[in-house]
Amino acid sequence: VTLKDLYNEATDIPRLLLMGDQDHLFLNPAMSYVKERANTILKIFPKCGHVVNIEQAEAFNEQCISFIHQVVEPSRVPALTSKGK
Repeated sequence: VTLKDLYNEATDIPRLLLMGDQDHLFLNPAMSYVKERANTILKIFPKCGHVVNIEQAEAFNEQCISFIHQVVEPSRVPALTSKGK
């Protein structure tokens, strides 16, 4: 599967795109992608480039977890546990 295949695929699966406002290569295509799909959310991180999950790891994780809780039944989301427990 290529990115072009994913871009053209019709689906009702909710999608979350997390982008940095300084991602000069992919931000505009992501914005176009979201405009065409009601089930897709775009979150843009200020002062961040392409690698949001490293540059703003905590905020990235919070957005991902929040999205998962919005789209999945609570009983299907595993509880977070500390290491070693």
